[in-house]
Amino acid sequence: MKRNRLFAYALSGCMLLISLTSFAMPAHFGQNLIINGGAEVDAAGRGSALGLVPGWVSQQNGAMVIRYGANLHSPTIEQSSQLNGGVQFFAGGAGMRDVYMQQFIDLKPFSDWIDLGRAKFQAMGWFGGFGNKDDTAGISLTFLNDQQDLVSYRLGDIDAFARGNKTGLIFQDMNEFVPIGATQLMVTLDFHRMSGDYNYAYADNLFFSINSVPEPNTVGLIILGMVGILGGWSRRRQI
Repeated sequence: MKRNRLFAYALSGCMLLISLTSFAMPAHFGQNLIINGGAEVDAAGRGSALGLVPGWVSQQNGAMVIRYGANLHSPTIEQSSQLNGGVQFFAGGAGMRDVYMQQFIDLKPFSDWIDLGRAKFQAMGWFGGFGNKDDTAGISLTFLNDQQDLVSYRLGDIDAFARGNKTGLIFQDMNEFVPIGATQLMVTLDFHRMSGDYNYAYADNLFFSINSVPEPNTVGLIILGMVGILGGWSRRRQI
C-alpha cells in the first residue's frame, strides 16, 4: 500500500514538472515579423509618394519604393528574378542626404522563450546601390525592454567596392540569441548618400523572425529520474 501511494505521489510530481516546463508555442515562430519588408505593399507604380511607404514610419522625407528596371539606375528585372525581389525595392530617393524609416515589433508573445535564453532570431536582407556610387543602405535591429536599449545588430552598408562597381544588391544574414528581457524590437532602415543630389542606396527582402532553441528532452529526463528514484527505493526495501 505504501509503495502504491509513493508511486502515485511520484507520478503526480512528474506530471507537475512536465506542466511547468512546457509552454504554448506562438503560431508565428519562424514567420517574418517585418511589415512590408519586400517593398511590395504599394500600388503607386514607379514609386510611392515620399514618406508614405506602407508599414514604415518615415522620419525624413526621401525614402521610397521603385520598380525593378524602372530606369538605368535601377537593378534590372532579371536581377529581381535572381533574388526573388518581386516588383519593387526600397531606395533612398531624391530627398535629404540621409533618410531612414522605422517600425516596432512586439516581442512579448515570445517572452517565455526569451526570458529563458531559448529564443534566437534570424535576420536577412539584400542591400546595394548604383554603379560606382558609394551610397549605402542598412538595417539596424535594436532590442529594447521597458527601461533601455539592450543591444543592437546591423546588416547592410554595401558600398561600390563590395558590389564591384556594379548596380545590384548583395545578400546578408545573421542568426543570434535574442537578449534576455527584450520586449520590443526597433527596426531602422536607413539610406546614406555620399555625394550628388540623389540617394542611390537600395534594399529589398528584409526579413526578421524568432525561433525557439532546441533543448534536451526535458520530459524524458524527468520521467527517467523519477523511475530511478522509485527503483532505488524498491531495492532498499528488499534488502
